[in-house]
Amino acid sequence: MIMVKKLSMLFFIVLSSIGLSAQTSAAEAKALLEKASLKMKSFEDVSIAFSYEFSNSRVDPPIKRVEKGDIKLKGEQYRLNLMGVEQICDGKLLYSVLHEDEEVQKEQVKDDKGEAQGLNPTTILEVYKKGFSYKLGGTAKVGSKTIQYVILKPTVSEEIDYITVGLVKGEDRLYSYEQRSKDGTITLFTITSFEVNKKLAASLFQFNPKNYPGYYIPK
Repeated sequence: MIMVKKLSMLFFIVLSSIGLSAQTSAAEAKALLEKASLKMKSFEDVSIAFSYEFSNSRVDPPIKRVEKGDIKLKGEQYRLNLMGVEQICDGKLLYSVLHEDEEVQKEQVKDDKGEAQGLNPTTILEVYKKGFSYKLGGTAKVGSKTIQYVILKPTVSEEIDYITVGLVKGEDRLYSYEQRSKDGTITLFTITSFEVNKKLAASLFQFNPKNYPGYYIPK
């Protein structure tokens, strides 16, 4: 009986320590994401170059696509270039310029609930706030930098399995964003260049139809 009581007590201590460890991991993960988000917002503007990978080894034939892109941000405004598409967001409207089709698409930035649609480096760092649990992942050395990974798990999702956000230790900034879907699709963004406060011109974030002669542009 004494042995059973000791084993029961040990089991209780182990379970308690696991629960406490999970709570600590979640709190640390949240603190890292909040710190990185606040730092990103503190910059007057941000210029980022990145690599983009899209793959799925479960389909036949397997898919793997690697592209390069860049994005410039200023508050809620941004200008993105990726895969032949140029996106210009003035904070209210998002213009997608499809150069191959010589067409411009226009949509509201925020949905009916007033929430931003789509992802950029700022919204990526805030995705944990709604519909996700989170915990610390491992670390990795990339060149001279140490990357701390945070794992986000959706509470309810038919598509997303989990998301891994990489943050540069000591700099509190985004390094990578990887989304794994339940169908085997992996989407990975990795930042290759990060510059701030370059005093970007306001016109950079304004759509000017004169720059796209002959393109179909909705009114």
